[in-house]
Amino acid sequence: HALGASYKGRKVGSIADMSAFSFHPVKQITTGEGGAVTTNRQDFYRSLRTFRNHGIIRDSDLFTACSGEGENEKRGNWYYEQQELGYNYRLPDINCALGLSQLGRLDQFVQRRRKIVHFYNEAFTGNPALLTPTVNNGETYFNEPSWHLYILRLTGQSPPRRQLLERMHQKGIGSQVHYIPVYWHPYYRNLGYQPGICPYAEDYYHRAFSIPLYPAMKDEDVQQVIAVVNAETKELY
Repeated sequence: HALGASYKGRKVGSIADMSAFSFHPVKQITTGEGGAVTTNRQDFYRSLRTFRNHGIIRDSDLFTACSGEGENEKRGNWYYEQQELGYNYRLPDINCALGLSQLGRLDQFVQRRRKIVHFYNEAFTGNPALLTPTVNNGETYFNEPSWHLYILRLTGQSPPRRQLLERMHQKGIGSQVHYIPVYWHPYYRNLGYQPGICPYAEDYYHRAFSIPLYPAMKDEDVQQVIAVVNAETKELY
């Protein structure tokens, strides 16, 4: 979710041994669907390329088996080897072309997202019903998010989130909740996980909601979101 963000002066994607990015349509850039993995390690790079293509190797320098047609017989140019168990995780060329065209505008997209967040923070910081996102650690500012989402949290003992989101929707402002605790889903419940085991995560879930944030938003769109959120939270509280 952090394409275009920085941590302690380093771009996300250049820090860990591997970083996975989603290019879903609502992310910072899109390929329509799919994603990418970045790495600076050659061994991981080779493994990733193999894994995304059924575990198949076409580089003759990496072949390990004979052709099956006689050990000393020269292999044809059609020859390949499946050396590992892999999958078909190839991103189609058309989707890649879309992603590359958007990559050149990534900085522009991220800067617009940050400007919108600045408007939101200024507007909501004084609202006693809301908690705005925190992006620093004490006195040391080291985090430069790219703001895939802007998530507010409601204060109070029993936050009326459902009513708030319904009233916002009636005023033409879409909202979403990110995310339902994973272990609440049937698959994990069937494995024995039960609500209550992560009280802080559950408290966050009951209070959190996302508001519109995308580069094509006009300033007047942003101000409309601010006006509705502030008015409706005041009404409910």
